[in-house]
Amino acid sequence: IIHAVKILLQKSNQPPLENEEDVDNVLEAQIALEVIKEAKEEVLSGNWYFNRDTNYEMSPDNDGFIIIPFNILDLASDDSDLIIRNWKLYSKSEQSFTFDEAQTVDIVWNIPFNDIIHPIRHYITVVAARKFQARQVGDGNSYSFTQEDEQKARLMARKSNDRMKKNNIYDSGYGQNYMQSGGL
Repeated sequence: IIHAVKILLQKSNQPPLENEEDVDNVLEAQIALEVIKEAKEEVLSGNWYFNRDTNYEMSPDNDGFIIIPFNILDLASDDSDLIIRNWKLYSKSEQSFTFDEAQTVDIVWNIPFNDIIHPIRHYITVVAARKFQARQVGDGNSYSFTQEDEQKARLMARKSNDRMKKNNIYDSGYGQNYMQSGGL
């Protein structure tokens, strides 16, 4: 993640960091780190294969509660009955937090930045850099990363994600966009 912080600072004409300890001592580096975390959660909340588990079984504890880990960005059930409330699983139909058996849900995980593969880390970094530049510099014309750069990075991230999934052009995100825009 320190590499991403350095890129944000460099692209905003900030002085480079000498070492990792500088992140704690340089306000701009601290801000850059927070923007990267924000961009990471924003990107990972999208519809990605690599950080999503479908039909994930969650078991209740001894008191019947299913505690939601803090590294979950989103959760859904097939019947839309189960939701997150107070970081516990909640049944809307039963109006209850307690369960007698395991529940099956779809989960979107918040993965640590350094555990994410390069194309997606790069996309997150470009998103973060554009946010950081807008907030720190404030001049949209001086962005060193453009909207086109962000779109290219997103496309490469989607291609990588779809390779993991072994998609073809008809069921991949970029293939669907192409078909919706009149392609084929």
